[in-house]
Amino acid sequence: MGAIKKSACYLILVFSVASLLVGITPVHASICEVLNITPNYPSEAGPYQEIVIDVNVTLNCSPFYSYSYMIVRVDLMPLGVTRIIATEVARAYPYLSSETVRVLVFTPKTTGSWYLDVVVTIVDLQHNSRIDSITGIPIAIQVGSPAP
Repeated sequence: MGAIKKSACYLILVFSVASLLVGITPVHASICEVLNITPNYPSEAGPYQEIVIDVNVTLNCSPFYSYSYMIVRVDLMPLGVTRIIATEVARAYPYLSSETVRVLVFTPKTTGSWYLDVVVTIVDLQHNSRIDSITGIPIAIQVGSPAP
């Protein structure tokens, strides 16, 4: 009977300490997550013309991290190629719901349809960590006159 009481006391002690440790560590779902990405770009442009692509990023951030120093990074890559041709960053204010990042890029010298992939990354500079990243937002721009 004494061994059972001793085992029960150890179990109660272990569960008590474990519940205290779990209570000390805060649990947060995600610091910031990207809810929506809306690129705004011209449908047509001339060859080797500088164009502006505005990318509006809607965020959902935890109030716990509302004053962290974060940036929104937007990379443009030719579709199907992992080579960045333009990148831009903007200061992210987690207590606001969206940020617009303006990216300047030159169209190719050749004419035809130009397909780009928009990659958005949220980075917490205060803690030196990537928070969220979204890829696969395709855009298409007609460079020069469309073929007959």
